[in-house]
Amino acid sequence: MGMSCLGWAGSTTRNNLESASVTFARFLIQNINKPPLHNSFMLPDNLMKDIASFAYSDVDEWQVALDEFHQLFEEREPTEDEMDGFETDYVFNRKHSLYRKTFVRLFVECFEELYGKEWSKDIITLEENFESYFEVTENEGSSLIVKDLLLEDAFHVKYPPPDDTSKGDILSGRIFRWRDQYYFFGPLFLHKEKEAQENARIFTEVVRDSYRNATDSFLEYFGTKVTIFKDQQELEEKLNEFLSWFFKNKMPPGIFSEEEVSSFTHNPVTFEEVDNKKEIALIIDYHRGHMVIPEYGFYARLFSGRWEDVPGYKEMAKKILFEEDFPSYLIREMIENNPESSVHLYSQVFPQVKTKEDLIQLFAKHRRDWGREHRREGALFG
Repeated sequence: MGMSCLGWAGSTTRNNLESASVTFARFLIQNINKPPLHNSFMLPDNLMKDIASFAYSDVDEWQVALDEFHQLFEEREPTEDEMDGFETDYVFNRKHSLYRKTFVRLFVECFEELYGKEWSKDIITLEENFESYFEVTENEGSSLIVKDLLLEDAFHVKYPPPDDTSKGDILSGRIFRWRDQYYFFGPLFLHKEKEAQENARIFTEVVRDSYRNATDSFLEYFGTKVTIFKDQQELEEKLNEFLSWFFKNKMPPGIFSEEEVSSFTHNPVTFEEVDNKKEIALIIDYHRGHMVIPEYGFYARLFSGRWEDVPGYKEMAKKILFEEDFPSYLIREMIENNPESSVHLYSQVFPQVKTKEDLIQLFAKHRRDWGREHRREGALFG
């Protein structure tokens, strides 16, 4: 075996969730024991238990998610690792089929009065979790500096590793953000043998190449990083045309069988989550992923000074401040790119806003997700 299990960087109430798997590690891991590792650098354990209990209390949604998951396995039962990964995703990442929000966000909305506004902002950052392979670039005793082998950025992770962890070793696990610090949560595996490390590097290189290929293909086809579609129908029509072109012309040979490619091209992709909204953007971004953002066109005009083209623009300006459907990192970009017109817009509704700093402070006060970023989760979307 090319690894040893480092144990748990946290725990939850549901037994199976305590063995939450690492998707990428499934390619290398077999028959691993997962003993608990006690340390003082954990995420708030009681909070993680509360969120998990809250998620599992929705019995109907659990059944919906479980049925969707089992449909992925036509002729076999999912493995324990696959089941573990599904359960972690259900609690922390998957959006509720009715409310279209993660259980982390629903938990905040239900219990904000109990926890308070500032605590809610901290809890929301738990959505910023991801799994990958990480190369150790520095062992500082009580923490590690690691490089994500997929997107190649670095993280300072609060975690006391075993004594035999050294520079160049590879870890596979899930990182969570909490109060501007990063932590491992769930099983953490150490890959020390050269063969295991080489397998991890080869795998992440293949995935990274697929990311680049998808990004370059989007840009080649649409010719711009931001494309606005008038409605859901046009979005689905154009994206399905792109996907047909992509699988026929840009997909490297051997990735999918002819039957799978045919299935992709003959089963149209739908975007029910946009709810028939208008001015929908397809945003192409290598690090954040390729995103579909409803009403982007309206907000782009608002912040660029063309608010009179937007019906009810003052109400829309309030909506984006008090509701969190539109990503805060995109708002921040629009403010930075159009500081004068953005201030002018909001000074009409909030007279105290006189500078860009005033406006940013206003959003930071009212948006729980202010300061959050989105991280790429897949090759084509997300």
